[in-house]
Amino acid sequence: MLLPIYIYGSAVLRKESEDIAKDYPELDKFLENLWETMYEADGVGLAAPQVGRNIRIFVVDASVNADKDPSLAGFKKAFINAHIYERSGDAVPFDEGCLSLPGINERVERPTRTKISSSTTRSSKVSRRGSSSTSTTTWTANCSSTTCRRCAELC
Repeated sequence: MLLPIYIYGSAVLRKESEDIAKDYPELDKFLENLWETMYEADGVGLAAPQVGRNIRIFVVDASVNADKDPSLAGFKKAFINAHIYERSGDAVPFDEGCLSLPGINERVERPTRTKISSSTTRSSKVSRRGSSSTSTTTWTANCSSTTCRRCAELC
């Protein structure tokens, strides 16, 4: 089922999102809908607040950028309860768009390395490190969208 994408100015994009419990109701169905909505909107990532839920979930399919960064081939993941815990390296400019700002692409600077902790399923906690401008940009933008305090500035 396609979900509505909330546009810049929506109150839901200004609220900080919450972690979810392991027994969050209908999580699999929500993730399926999030993927479907992202693909229909021709996006690379989509965060739950962008579809009206202030929970820390985002999905990313960065494989479309594999031509620029071969390490992204097959990179398709859901991130649950994601938190950025380290940013390092020089800021690198990267052209970004945001599904909550349709039709607008801007050059945004992001650090070359970002570490996040998240769950990829209801029970497995993982840490991930992005070390290229493409993967770091994708993770940082979507993880930042789940906090949404700065979503209006970042997305």
